[in-house]
Amino acid sequence: PNTVRDINEVVDKAFKEWRDKPIKAITRDMCERRHTELARGGLHGKRSAPTSARRAFVILRALINWAMDKFR
Repeated sequence: PNTVRDINEVVDKAFKEWRDKPIKAITRDMCERRHTELARGGLHGKRSAPTSARRAFVILRALINWAMDKFR
């Protein structure tokens, strides 16, 4: 339950605008821009948080990998 809560929090805060996009619509440039934003402002936009940015993209990668395996 904690893992699901953590994943949902990251998706809701870090990738809210991407939730309804098909995976193929998420570009490398979008990822680089969002990573920079998260590293500078964190999930809440208040302070530098490079570790949170890295964690958010680890979760995104895991979700994309899961979707690729599930829907292949």
